[in-house]
Amino acid sequence: MGKITLSVLPSGAGAHEKYALVLTNDRSQRELRLTFRFETFVPRGYRVGSYLFDPSNEIGGELKPGQRYDNQVGIYNDSGRAVEIKKVVANNPNFTVKLETIDPGKAFNLKITSNDQLTVGANKLFIKLLTDDLKQDTLEVDVIVNVAGEKKPEAAATETKPVAKKPAPKSRRKK
Repeated sequence: MGKITLSVLPSGAGAHEKYALVLTNDRSQRELRLTFRFETFVPRGYRVGSYLFDPSNEIGGELKPGQRYDNQVGIYNDSGRAVEIKKVVANNPNFTVKLETIDPGKAFNLKITSNDQLTVGANKLFIKLLTDDLKQDTLEVDVIVNVAGEKKPEAAATETKPVAKKPAPKSRRKK
C-alpha cells in the first residue's frame, strides 16, 4: 500500500475538474487516472485591511412594524496568520448578535437578529469585534434597519396655569 498526496491550486471561483495520473507497480494496472471535481468559494465583499466582509461591514434593510430582522455577515481573514475574535460588543438591546467560527483563525459568520419591537424609523446597531490581531485589534459592523410607518407625535408637555384676573380699574370720576 502506498500513499498519494495531491495539492491542487485552483484558479478562480466556481466548478473545477482536475486529473491526476498515478503510476503503480501493479502489473494488471500500471496507470490510474483520478478525476477530481470540486467547487471553490471565493468570498466577495468589502475589504478592511486584511479582512473581507461579505457582503459588507455596513448592512441593513427595510421592515414593516412587528417584523424581525435577520441577516449575517461573513468575515474572512486572509493575512496568513490566524486571528481570534475575542469579544463581540453590540450597543442596541433590540438586537442579538452571535459569532460563529467557520474556520478557526480565518473565517467567521456574524449572525444579527432583532426582536419584533423595533420602532418606526431608523434602528441602528453598532457592533465592535475585538481581535488579537496586532495590526487591527478592532473590527466594526454597522446595521441600520428602517421600519416603515409614521412616527407617532410625542405628547407635547403642556402645563395649564390659571390666569390671575386683574382687578377692574377704579373709576376716576368724582362723586
